[in-house]
This record gives sequence, C-alpha cells and structure tokens, in this order.
Amino acid sequence: IPQPTSLVAVLAMDEIKRLLKAAIEYQDGEMVPVVAIALFAGLRPSEIEALKPEDVSDERIRVTGGKMARRKVKRSVPVPPILEKWLKAYPFTRVPKHDALVYRMRVLKDATKAKRWVQDILRHTSITYQAERDRNEGVTAFNNGTSKEMMDRHYRDVIEDPEEVKKFW
Repeated sequence: IPQPTSLVAVLAMDEIKRLLKAAIEYQDGEMVPVVAIALFAGLRPSEIEALKPEDVSDERIRVTGGKMARRKVKRSVPVPPILEKWLKAYPFTRVPKHDALVYRMRVLKDATKAKRWVQDILRHTSITYQAERDRNEGVTAFNNGTSKEMMDRHYRDVIEDPEEVKKFW
C-alpha cells in the first residue's frame, strides 16, 4: 500500500538568514556551530546533543549517538563547503546541556519569526536542500540516516526555485 506524501516543514530563506544572524549575535556566537551543523548536515537534535568535538572534522561528522543509536546505526555525514566555512569561523567545541540547549534554541526560534516551527525543522530544511542539490535520493537518504521511502514521502520537489538552492549552499 503506497504511503501518502506530505511535505515537511522547512524554513524559508529569510527565516534561515534571521536564524543564522541571531545565532551569531547570541552569546558571542556559541550556538552557531550547533545551528550550522543542524542546518547544513541535517543531524537530528538528539544526534547533535550526543556530538563530541572529536566527532567533527573538516571532511565529515561521525554520528554515533542520539535516539537512532539504539539501533546501532552509525554514519559519517559529509561536511559541505558552506558548513566547513561556518565551522572554521565558529569551531565546534561542545553542545550546551539539554535544558540550556532547549532554551537557547527557543530564543533563536523566536528570532526567525518563522510561521511554522517543528522540532526537526533544521533537519528537514537541510534534507530538503540536500535533495534538491544532489538529485539523488539514495545518497541523501544514506547521508542522513533515513530511507528512500521517507525521501519519496516527504522531500520531493519542495523547493521550486533552483536559485534558492544555490543561495542556500
């Protein structure tokens, strides 16, 4: 039985810009690496919380924790050039403890003035732009620890303007 398709919530370009600007301005940019990793590498919030500095290199992010770790799913996520630039300017040193992270993300969320915000919106935004950039659901699914079926169900032709995809990356 084919599953129904439904579009995921993604941030609009102006919301992305406000988020990144707010992250830079908030507490000397301490949230920039967390936001950049979520936005440009597509990690789940639980995977980000489990990250350690040694998991993040110029080429890849090694995902070993998070709720998917219960299934022993580990993966290496490629670091795209835009993320490499953000991490050079704002190196990843740690993730704030859970309560502090939740609070700080709420502050940044408010700064975006996003019309709609769901828990995985940064991941959804990332995967959506990856899918449009790569035009290869298998590769995008593999890099994000998801399935081709999920890609088909949620991430098809979400961004209609190819210029938006170029701007993002």
